Amino acid sequence: MKPAANGRPPDGLLLRALAALCALSALVHLAIVIYSASLGVRTADWPSTRGVMLRSTWQVTSGRNTYKTPDVRYRYQVNGAEFEGDRLQFGPTVFVADRLRALPEGSAQRVYFDRANPARSTLTAGIVWPTLIVFALACVLSLAAACFFWRLLKRRLRPAD
Repeated sequence: MKPAANGRPPDGLLLRALAALCALSALVHLAIVIYSASLGVRTADWPSTRGVMLRSTWQVTSGRNTYKTPDVRYRYQVNGAEFEGDRLQFGPTVFVADRLRALPEGSAQRVYFDRANPARSTLTAGIVWPTLIVFALACVLSLAAACFFWRLLKRRLRPAD
């Protein structure tokens, strides 16, 4: 596409770019939600056992930005075999500061484990509520993409003057 005589991008280019960006972002967020929710649903039926917290802290990663992620480690036994796990929950780990404070080192905690693979475990079973936030974001992005595409469609269907 050629720029208009005034040097600006062609009419509708920004609209197409926004529509594509929103649609792509919505698809990525929906994929995250579907994956997290499917794992969360499976864990709701997992049996549990008692475990002991070995580590419960924040891992700080620095670079251009600083990121904090929960860093947990726990030990548990299933049928006499000992395992160590490091998963707090399946799904996004935002808004877990209170949960992390409730897991002091040395404390006894409930550990949910996969019957088929007892080495796979988590401290939180079921779908966690941050997954719903990601789902809501995906819905908003989908709606925005639909609105942008609708405006593009209306422009194309508009009779030429």
